[in-house]
Amino acid sequence: MDFTSALAMTALPGAVVKLEATPIDDLPTARSMMQKVVDCINDGNIWISGVYGMGGVGKTTLLIESVHNRLRSNCCFDIVIWITVSRNPNMASIQRKIGDRLGIDLSGVEVETARDEPLTILRNKRFLLILDVVWERLELKEIGIPRPTVKNNCKVILTTWNSDLCSEMEATVSIEVKKLPEAEAWSLCKKKAGQHVE
Repeated sequence: MDFTSALAMTALPGAVVKLEATPIDDLPTARSMMQKVVDCINDGNIWISGVYGMGGVGKTTLLIESVHNRLRSNCCFDIVIWITVSRNPNMASIQRKIGDRLGIDLSGVEVETARDEPLTILRNKRFLLILDVVWERLELKEIGIPRPTVKNNCKVILTTWNSDLCSEMEATVSIEVKKLPEAEAWSLCKKKAGQHVE
């Protein structure tokens, strides 16, 4: 059996893996921002979306709640890949995380070679890639991700503190996440702390 045939037979793991976050859908401001993200996913003319705002404002929680966990019950993608990039990104580490999500072991594989197997697998799949905490431009092909297009109907969402980075990553739409109004922020704080706050 050749390499391409083996890849074609590889079944992807479950489309969406559950992530934990404090529910925010009862907060009107958060719900409005969540809907903007969902609208981007549903829009056939948007392939890359940027979600930006200062650190700690809730970009990650927003994406977990609005996109990732909601897709568990109604997923239109073959696979959803969530990668936390962070400062000083390490290409090999990012590639390994993508490989892990696809069920392939890329440990010990050279960076230039490690991108080929995910690229081959994902070319024939409809995927959503969420790149969380992005500090600098990433080349999708270099990390093993085919470019989203009209033809493949794939999507990429990135979170960053830097609105300019959304443009650098060629985001069609950039969504700013602002601080919650005081009453909503207090409500969220109480939820996170449990019954110990009043």
